[in-house]
Amino acid sequence: MIESIDRVVNAIGGFLYRPYIVPLFLLAAGLYFTIRTGLIQFRLFGESIRVVKEKPKEKGSISSFGALMVSTASRVGTGNIVGVSTAICLGGFGAVFWMWVVALVGGASAFIESALAQVYKKRDADGSSYGGPSYYMEQALVERIAEDVGDDVREDPDVHEHDDERHQASARSSSPSPCACSRSRRSSATTITARAA
Repeated sequence: MIESIDRVVNAIGGFLYRPYIVPLFLLAAGLYFTIRTGLIQFRLFGESIRVVKEKPKEKGSISSFGALMVSTASRVGTGNIVGVSTAICLGGFGAVFWMWVVALVGGASAFIESALAQVYKKRDADGSSYGGPSYYMEQALVERIAEDVGDDVREDPDVHEHDDERHQASARSSSPSPCACSRSRRSSATTITARAA
């Protein structure tokens, strides 16, 4: 059994990690999100600078700039630094140009990732928030499967945490549809994108 799983994973990895497959996927996703959001990374660039300059509202809380630095530190590692220097050594100035182009296109992907993290974030008992890609992928997929399969799917209460009034209203509604929360969250994601547009 383990050998078959290993063979499948190696086959998928061997396909995905050919020299051009991953960059093409990332560029395709970036272009798709850029078009769907109406060039959001360019339209709201000034707003993003203004938000980063904001001071924290409560004493002891982290500033927007501090959150940006923590986020950047968790994404940029030695692989990025070595990769950039290697690309410049092998490709010259043209490599720098294409890295900037890919970064600008990827800005829309970063916006979508952040919007999903806000829509699907969870709250601790003390009111602090937590979440991220692993949380929103799990919740969105479970909700989508529940919507496709119907009432036969039993939902995990931890996955569907009703953390705002809209979700609580959906939970108290007379319709016992397992998809009420899913529709509400999808509506929230659409609202975030629409407000940005």
